[in-house]
Parts: sequence; C-alpha cells; structure tokens
Amino acid sequence: MKSIHLNLRNLSQLALAGIFLAAFTLASCNKKDDDTTDPGGGDNPPTDNPMPQMGSGTLVAIKTQNITSTPIGDVTTTIGLGVAVFSDDAYNSFTDAGTVELKGNALTIHSNNNYAFTPSLTNPTRIDLSGDITWYVSGNGNIPSFTHTVNTAFPSVGAVTSSSDVSKSGYTLTVASVNNADSVYFQVEVC
Repeated sequence: MKSIHLNLRNLSQLALAGIFLAAFTLASCNKKDDDTTDPGGGDNPPTDNPMPQMGSGTLVAIKTQNITSTPIGDVTTTIGLGVAVFSDDAYNSFTDAGTVELKGNALTIHSNNNYAFTPSLTNPTRIDLSGDITWYVSGNGNIPSFTHTVNTAFPSVGAVTSSSDVSKSGYTLTVASVNNADSVYFQVEVC
C-alpha cells in the first residue's frame, strides 16, 4: 500500500494561483432553479448556467490550507494570497490599474500587468484572509479608483476521515464536513 500526503508546497506560487483562479472561476456559480422565461417575450429559453458579464477586472483572494503529518501530530498551515488582472480590451491584454491592495497588503505588478502578492521574510504566511476581504485599487487610465469589501465566508473543509492508504483498485477521499461551498478541490500526492 502507498501512503498519501496532501502537499501543496511543491507547486510554484503562480501555478497555485492559476489553479485556484480556475477552480474558483469554475465553481463559483450557483444553479438557479427558476423556470421564468425571457421577460421581453423572446424565443430564447432560460439557461441553467448563466454566463458572467466580462468586466474590467478580476480580483481573486485565495486561501489554502496544507496539512502536514508530523510525529507530534498534524500541522495545518494556512496561506492567503491575492491575484488581480485588469483589462480594457476584453482580456486580450492586461492593463496597469495603479496600486492594488488586498486587506492593506500591496500586490506586485508584473511586466505583463498582472498583480500578485509577493510574500516577504516579515510576512511568510502571506495575507490573513479571516474576516472581511477588502480590495483597494487606486485606478489608472480607463480603470477607475475603487474600494470593495466582501463579507462572505471562505469555504471550509473538515478533517479528512478516509484512510491514508491507497490501493491500485482506487481511493475515495471523504471529509467530515464542507461549509460555504458547492464543490471542493483536493490535490493528492501519492508517494
């Protein structure tokens, strides 16, 4: 039997941010059980999955938890990151939006005008994403200045309750609970 370890530290920050950006983008819609028709009397039937409208920016707060088994018990490391992009041409290219902050922590603008939080020696666990999430954008060019606060709780997952042994015939991962989420993504590393 092989042992399973949940381990995110081997991913680069950019790859991790990309994975979670895609995960939150794909898992952020709620299914609407509404059978109403187009109020304008059109022939278009309602859809189960409405398409979000493209805006001028995407701001993503990412909270990850890495559970590491040690001889003295499991150690949970919580990491908070932020990424952002802005565009005035339907995301064909990214635009400089000035200063971007997540909960008072400045994100670094990169050469292609994407923003990401860069950890430092004085802030190794990244951004504390407990409580309200407040974004500040100073604005630049066609991107206006704004502040936006989100007070929705992050999804949380209880302890993994399934075995750590994986067999060739398959594996089912089970957890004690899932809160504030309609889906959860796990990375499983088989050693």
